[in-house]
Amino acid sequence: MASPTSKARDRMIPHFHFVATLITAHSLPPPQTSRKGGSRGEEGASRRPMMLSRRLLSTAILFVLLTTPLAAQGLREGFAAPPDSAKPHTWWHWMNGNITAEGLTKDLEAMAEVGLGGVQVFNVDDGIPAGPVDYLSPEWLDLFRHAVAEADRLGLEVCYHNCAGWSSSGGPWVTPAQAMQKMVWTETRHTGPGRLAAPLAQPQVVREYYQPIAVLAFPTPQAELLSMAAAQPTVTFNEEPAGESGAALFDGRADTRTTLRRSPDGTPPTVTLTFAQPFTARAFSIMGMGGQQTAAGVLEVLEDGDWRSMGSFRLSSDTGNATLAFPATTSTGWRVRITTAVTRTMVQPIGEISLETGLRLPNWQAKAGFDRASNLPPAEGPADPTAVVRRDAVLDLSAQLAADGTLDWDAPAGEWTILRIGHTCTGKENHPSPPPGLGLEVDKMSRTSVEAFWDDGVAPILEAVAPYVGTTLTQTLIDSYEVGYQTWTPTFATEFAQRRGYPLLDWLPAMTGRVVDDISSTERFLWDIRKTQAELFNNAYYQGFADKAAEHGMTLACEPYGNGNFDNLTAGGIATLPMTEFWAGSQGDPNAGKLASSIANTYGHTFVGAEAFTTAPNIGGWKSEPWFMKSLGDRMWASGVNRFIFHRYAHQPWTDLRPGMTMARWGMWFEWPITWWNEAQAWTAYLSRGQYLLQAGRNVADALLFVGDNSPNDIVGRGSLPAGYEYDCADALTLTRLTVENGELVLPHGNRYRLLVLPNSTTMLPQTVLQVQRLLEAGATVVGPQPRRSPSLAPGSDAALTAVGAAVWAGI
Repeated sequence: MASPTSKARDRMIPHFHFVATLITAHSLPPPQTSRKGGSRGEEGASRRPMMLSRRLLSTAILFVLLTTPLAAQGLREGFAAPPDSAKPHTWWHWMNGNITAEGLTKDLEAMAEVGLGGVQVFNVDDGIPAGPVDYLSPEWLDLFRHAVAEADRLGLEVCYHNCAGWSSSGGPWVTPAQAMQKMVWTETRHTGPGRLAAPLAQPQVVREYYQPIAVLAFPTPQAELLSMAAAQPTVTFNEEPAGESGAALFDGRADTRTTLRRSPDGTPPTVTLTFAQPFTARAFSIMGMGGQQTAAGVLEVLEDGDWRSMGSFRLSSDTGNATLAFPATTSTGWRVRITTAVTRTMVQPIGEISLETGLRLPNWQAKAGFDRASNLPPAEGPADPTAVVRRDAVLDLSAQLAADGTLDWDAPAGEWTILRIGHTCTGKENHPSPPPGLGLEVDKMSRTSVEAFWDDGVAPILEAVAPYVGTTLTQTLIDSYEVGYQTWTPTFATEFAQRRGYPLLDWLPAMTGRVVDDISSTERFLWDIRKTQAELFNNAYYQGFADKAAEHGMTLACEPYGNGNFDNLTAGGIATLPMTEFWAGSQGDPNAGKLASSIANTYGHTFVGAEAFTTAPNIGGWKSEPWFMKSLGDRMWASGVNRFIFHRYAHQPWTDLRPGMTMARWGMWFEWPITWWNEAQAWTAYLSRGQYLLQAGRNVADALLFVGDNSPNDIVGRGSLPAGYEYDCADALTLTRLTVENGELVLPHGNRYRLLVLPNSTTMLPQTVLQVQRLLEAGATVVGPQPRRSPSLAPGSDAALTAVGAAVWAGI
């Protein structure tokens, strides 16, 4: 730990600030309880309940208005008549082509009258019967032009979601070559010496698109000479013969489907593998078929007639992948027992189940980017040399593969594993899109593809409303990311070598789950893979959209979280309006507010947006009303949000029907046909006044918590930071923009922090340690352990880190 001076320590006491931010965490009462962190914070970290009473809120407002007379005069005026920038906005869902000009006008006039400041326009399907207006048709463009012109007349801002649906960026104009890509491969065994002149199995092809990456061969590790498939276990489902469905579980193709069902009595399913001879395994992998999955289970081994657990697993919510690693274990009986299921009758379809004889890293799929997981701990320890791939023995046979997939190779003596590696599109589409707007999701790692997406799908809309672009149509939106992983792009190998400083080709077997050379080197290579994926994601997708928007005088809004291979904080910092979401019926998620507010506070953005008061079907609908939602909104203000964007307002194509159009079953129903619409202005006025004050001030926080160099990144919890101290989370880019004044860390836009807290980790990039050194030498207070190595395999990174780290932490 780099120790603060005693003077700095004396200054570091809990304190309370009432500034023009209206409410900060400093104005909250001390915590009464702690709880486990949610999806956007450090697991198990202490959290401060975000509670706010009406009395406290009123006191905060009064305090602001009655202090600092010159500033208070302006605040009084703004509080009495909030500017348009302080007004809440709303999502405006145009439902599956049911659009009319008169309905658009009535919607917008009602919004302006009730006190809204703008709209974010979506075009969605979600089960509503199709109307007559096709997305992006001439009629649709005319109606969009009409809506923007009417918004201009009424003084409302317009933001347009970049494509149909709400996630993420796709359309029928995206070709398979421009779409999101994934690495795919097949494996072939060959015994040398001798010539192999035969076709290699074709890797998965999606949408008739496939491009080769490489053909690699390596001596089959001794431990892998007998595979599970070669051992031909007998497979039973729920103690009944599995037949062909059982064989599909280990046919080497994750795209073949096997559905595991509960027993008639409701017992969750089991898969039992019985071997004729004792079978030795070092890992267990399960690969799903994608989709939302909640299944979990246990791997068991038969020992002396009893089943013993080898560990539990939970399928990834996006891909259905999971891997357990364990010491070499031998038995004739292995069983997969599902403990929770998606539905009462079915567990999510399974692509592959494999008992691995070679060494595998735990959760290797996520570590290779085939799933999203932040801050996965690296595996440690020695590797059995009979179970790993030797990198110096990997051969590149790419030039010997013919166009028809035939390999012509004179193999040296020994047992060989041949990988035919390529890439295809993931097949993900934007959703829930009306059919005319439905298509493949664009490649998030290719600036060329992103710009083509804009030119084909966004530019026609901007041309239709050209007089209003940059004035009334001010923003485009990327909603929460829900279209899954991407592991490859055509330029990935080149980008990797340029960014990481070494070629990836002979390390590629690690992306199939294998350990190459040793555990530490493999972990570090996969760390470099994730870092490269995240950098490309952020630079091509989020920065690409921001740059295209800026060309038209527009800005980017985004909800920078989801199941993709990107850095949340960095992606959100690219946007002018970082956003989060919160759901009515909950107590609010302080971590959700912390992500968006940390981004705004560290990148210098004024507004912290939130998809506000969205609801599940059993909570929202016509049951939503201000009294039910007010306290939740207050809590989210306290977490850092300062612009509510209601979820949602459904466009009403009819001007005389009630209850009118809905967004199927989702969201707070906030449109003119609701019974309390004429009374809603009292609530929106309250929100506008509060948001005006929140937007007028500058956040005050004691500590800046660096989230670390890992990708994909997310916020961290307060950890050991005592209650009463407020904090923001920061990415590595933020560290480069810090200066030090009178011992305080200062960002260019003026936010100040008393100390920098480093992650409790033994790894850090050398360039990050150099930033820490720069800040310390300028007089900053930094708390954190000395890193012992670089997380990267980049040449010379360990030596560079050791040299600078020794200087920074000298004498501590």
